[in-house]
Amino acid sequence: MSPTGLAALLAAVAGLGGAVQIAVQGRLGERVGTLEALATASLIGAGVAVVVLLAARRSVGGLGEAFAAPKWMLLGGVMSALIILAITVAGPRIGIVATTATLIAAQFTL
Repeated sequence: MSPTGLAALLAAVAGLGGAVQIAVQGRLGERVGTLEALATASLIGAGVAVVVLLAARRSVGGLGEAFAAPKWMLLGGVMSALIILAITVAGPRIGIVATTATLIAAQFTL
């Protein structure tokens, strides 16, 4: 598979995962609290990311370089937390489709 095809496949799988995440996060937020669900998802995501990094690179050395980058480049982590918080709150209230549509519509405004 070409790198472009692989990128498209990964984006499609992530899209499916996003729908699952909205449903699961909403349920977890209702069960343990919104902020607790946010923290749980973020910690699990960070753990998975470190495991993938170690499996692929056999090192976490690149993290030092990442944290030395200009601070605005680290906004991805902040935005990730915002997205997880938003889907935890919105999913149970407006539904998976409306939450997803709102996220996508907002992205198109940029």
